[in-house]
Amino acid sequence: MSRPLRLAAVSAVIAIIWLGVLPQVADWPAVRDRIERHQQLGLDPQAIFYSEQPDTFYAPIREAVAEHPEAFW
Repeated sequence: MSRPLRLAAVSAVIAIIWLGVLPQVADWPAVRDRIERHQQLGLDPQAIFYSEQPDTFYAPIREAVAEHPEAFW
């Protein structure tokens, strides 16, 4: 497959996902609920950072630091 043809194929796949699949995902009840919740709170869903993880995400890290502080400092 030539490079221009590969580029066109990849671009088409991205366009299909972006314009077809993602709008359908936004209609899923769980996703719609989250979008509505963010709108009610005045949050911009596009501005969520990866640092806004639940505390359970960081629990193993905190435990490792507590058990072996010399390994991290």
